[in-house]
Amino acid sequence: ATLADGDYGDIVRSISFYPATRLEDTGLPDGHFDLVCSQFGLEYAPIEAAVAEISRLLKTEGAMLAAMIHRQGSAIIEQAEEGIRQAMQCEKSGLTKTAGKLLGELQRVSESGTDPADDASCEKFRAQLNQITGKLHNAQNQYKDPGQISAYLLGTMAMFDSRQSGSLNPQQKIERLNEIDDTNAQYVLRMRDLMSSALSTDDLDRLRQQLVANGLEIELSEPVNYQGQSFCHAIIASR
Repeated sequence: ATLADGDYGDIVRSISFYPATRLEDTGLPDGHFDLVCSQFGLEYAPIEAAVAEISRLLKTEGAMLAAMIHRQGSAIIEQAEEGIRQAMQCEKSGLTKTAGKLLGELQRVSESGTDPADDASCEKFRAQLNQITGKLHNAQNQYKDPGQISAYLLGTMAMFDSRQSGSLNPQQKIERLNEIDDTNAQYVLRMRDLMSSALSTDDLDRLRQQLVANGLEIELSEPVNYQGQSFCHAIIASR
């Protein structure tokens, strides 16, 4: 079942999506909309251009902007900073590279018919792997939510668990380790992008000034708190 099958099916099916559309240049008709909503989107566009486009889209009377905005110092931004630190620790640890070397040695020993427990090279890489995983496990204690390190550890060590990766050949396991590194690097880029979008106090002042200059009245502009922490900033403006 989907949303389109429920009580609001007609409404859901009437929604149009415009992918790859810039917020500051939507191409939508002038003065056509009663409401513009933005949930963590407005801050990614140049403020002046975005507000000018919002003003153009809204009807001249009885229209409203409602926005939730990332702000500097919020819990979300702090989590992003913490996540980046975890991801960088994972990258610098050498865990996946050492795991790849051990997998290669285990494959070599298996093909030679030697017992891996008696192979000095396998033992060396096992010792290195244990040392790295121990350091990363300890590093988790530095964080409120060590999810990035935990996912990195679990994904890597799954390559040595026959229940999770027994169907993969050695080359596929190496490729999976590369995917783990790629995912970790992409996470850092996403979090840096998120952090760069967060508005400062001065940015929020400038946003309010631009809204007023474009004929909108500020009805609400305040931090949104969740479980005692600053979550984001909310703005409602109308004309």
